[in-house]
Amino acid sequence: LPHLRGGGSSRIGDFVALAFNAATSGVDALRPAGVKIMGEVVEQFCDEADPHYEGHRILELYQAQIFASLRPAFEAVLGDGGGGGGGGGDANPHLVAVATGVLTRYVLLVPHEASVVAKLLRPLQRVLLRLRTLAFANYS
Repeated sequence: LPHLRGGGSSRIGDFVALAFNAATSGVDALRPAGVKIMGEVVEQFCDEADPHYEGHRILELYQAQIFASLRPAFEAVLGDGGGGGGGGGDANPHLVAVATGVLTRYVLLVPHEASVVAKLLRPLQRVLLRLRTLAFANYS
């Protein structure tokens, strides 16, 4: 998506919606592409100022959609929607890796309060805590 910046800031909502819809699609093959697009959106617009709120970045407005597009990748690893049981059998390791990269870039590139960073990193932390027992049965 090399041309997002050229006039794209007025359409950032469209880019976020496109990425979100693909990342949360019922079609497994679309999910990694959606997460990758969301990563491109984060990269391209991380420095874009919010025209309505001085001192804030435009991506802060889309934090919920960005986070919600990544959550299914982590929940698939955890099994039952994040509560505990399960364990990665249906998870796509490539999707988890891409989502981890996007989440990391988002946290590093867009300023957040400490409480927001903790909330954003919680799903990744839970996956990392299960790393020793994590098995991708469908890919082994």
